Amino acid sequence: MWNLDQAFAQAQRVQRRARPSTRRTTSGAARHGEQRILAQQYRVAVSSGGPLPSFRESEFRNYSQNGEDGILLLLATVLDLRQRRIVEIGSADGIECNSANLILHHGWDALLIDGGATAIERGSRFYAAQPETFRVGPTLVHAWVTKDNVKTLLAEHGYDRDVDVLSIDLDGVDLWVLQAIEPTANVLIVEFNNRLPAEVAVSVPYQEEFYATGDRARGE
Repeated sequence: MWNLDQAFAQAQRVQRRARPSTRRTTSGAARHGEQRILAQQYRVAVSSGGPLPSFRESEFRNYSQNGEDGILLLLATVLDLRQRRIVEIGSADGIECNSANLILHHGWDALLIDGGATAIERGSRFYAAQPETFRVGPTLVHAWVTKDNVKTLLAEHGYDRDVDVLSIDLDGVDLWVLQAIEPTANVLIVEFNNRLPAEVAVSVPYQEEFYATGDRARGE
């Protein structure tokens, strides 16, 4: 069975020999060198037929809301995702999201779309200030995504094909937008309401102006 703490400890030992200041932070984040070593451990496990960690065991958080950064590193490595392109619909500012770790630590290209103009402006300033992305960074787009315009938005920015990861977080109409895209991405991330039993298949009725605030959803 995998033990992520042991894997990080091994990564830290290697990193200390190269750069003594590099370590895993108390928040559970994984720095660049540690992630590279983890990915190599995953590749060795795949090639040798050895065990791989579960999603729960692979979790860590650099920029994601929860442990998605670690899970995506595992999937990207094990599935050998080579396009290194991610689309995130409902990215907020693109800083706390599913894409940022792949962008900043693994050189992925990204299209980040959100309906909040202020959030997109904040994300643009953030990536312009990072050494990894100040020259060529992710594409951040301010747009209200609907089932009718989503395919056009993807095509306009060159992300209607050859996408490894598609992440949708719209707090309500995710299903309808997903169906409109007809995705071919290798990895699909869609938010769901965990207060509903897993065997219940329901969605809010589609409304173009739907948005959720707290525990309440509104639409025009």
